[in-house]
Amino acid sequence: MRLLLADDDEILRCMLVHHLTQAGHSVDEAVDGADALTKIETGNHDAVICDWEMPNLDGPDLCRAIRAGRHGRNLYVIMLTGRDTMLAQAEGYDAGADAFLTKPCDTTDLLAALRTAQSITGMPQRKAS
Repeated sequence: MRLLLADDDEILRCMLVHHLTQAGHSVDEAVDGADALTKIETGNHDAVICDWEMPNLDGPDLCRAIRAGRHGRNLYVIMLTGRDTMLAQAEGYDAGADAFLTKPCDTTDLLAALRTAQSITGMPQRKAS
């Protein structure tokens, strides 16, 4: 799958990119929500993994923008955050997230969420090039 990973934490992004590419995914990176939205509009992504708290455009606002835009309505969005309350989950889903994982996130859980995305959307698995 072609993924967009949006997180302002460079170390976390680097770690996740490593694990996701090892699992056969192609990963583009965004440093914040505004950067992610630009890349969604110009890219061809199957799914977005985004942090909640980012500068310029936070995760929930990014989800709302994705759902409102013409390029991202069908993107599968995984919200990755340190917020672990039921209220936060409800807010994330209301904003348009399809899945909600709390940090620190076990990569096994993230890969399982991506398999679910493939199953639900019918996306083919594309190997990283």
